[in-house]
Order: sequence, then structure tokens, then C-alpha cells
Amino acid sequence: MNTSNPIWQQFDLENNLLKEYQYWMLLVRKKNVKLGTCVAILKRDAFPLSEATSEEMAEYALVAREVETALKSAFKPHLVQHLALMFKDKQVHFHIIPRYTEVIEFAGLRWEDDNVPDPLSQKGGEVTQEVLEQIRQELKKHLRQVV
Repeated sequence: MNTSNPIWQQFDLENNLLKEYQYWMLLVRKKNVKLGTCVAILKRDAFPLSEATSEEMAEYALVAREVETALKSAFKPHLVQHLALMFKDKQVHFHIIPRYTEVIEFAGLRWEDDNVPDPLSQKGGEVTQEVLEQIRQELKKHLRQVV
């Protein structure tokens, strides 16, 4: 893993890691536009998405199942979206965004989904590292452990 790639600082690997997989790192997203927003980043340098191998994408299916299960157990979203935009960060990664039909209260905050189709366009989402840590710990409780 090339830790000099700016994506690791952008998403703050050191503080926001949820789980490491063989090919992917799963992190809580710093700008938590919806409660529990995560990002899965391919560990090796690759861009565009077509450079991801079949093995890497097969493992992403496992990552997706695990994070969706954890999000549903922890926060009960009605939908989880996966976006591979890579407009700014030229590294294969997916934004994982839970969507909600109801207001959720967590970490002393009210989290409301504005129902805009583009989930990353919602204003706000800036939370403290303390709140991100609470989200991270809650999700870690629900992520399956490697056996």
C-alpha cells in the first residue's frame, strides 16, 4: 500500500479505519453527509475503475455485504448507495452512503436525510473527530470479525 498517495490523508486512514481487507480499506468518511457514511479504498494504486482486478472486485462484494449489514444493524437506513466517482481523488474507491426516511438521533446530533438524489450534495456533514469516533465504534460492533 502506497501511504504517500494523498487519498489516505484525505480520508484520514490513521483515525477513521473500520476494517482492513486483503485488497480494501474500509473507513468512516470524514464528511459524514449521512449518518454512517463510509469509504472503501483499494489498497494498491489504481485508476480508473477498469484497472481493478476481478479478485479485487469480488472482495468488494464481501466488503459491501459486511458494511451494509453493519449499517442496517447500527442505524437502520432504508437504502445503502455505493458511488465510484473518483472526480477529485484519482484512486479506485467507493463512497458508501446510507439513506434514511426518518430523522436519526446519534452522538447528540439529529441526522436528517434531505432526500436529494445525489447523496454527496447535501450541505453540512462536517462533524468532529469525536463524533466520527463514535460512529466508527458503533459500526465496528456490527462488522463481522475475520474468521
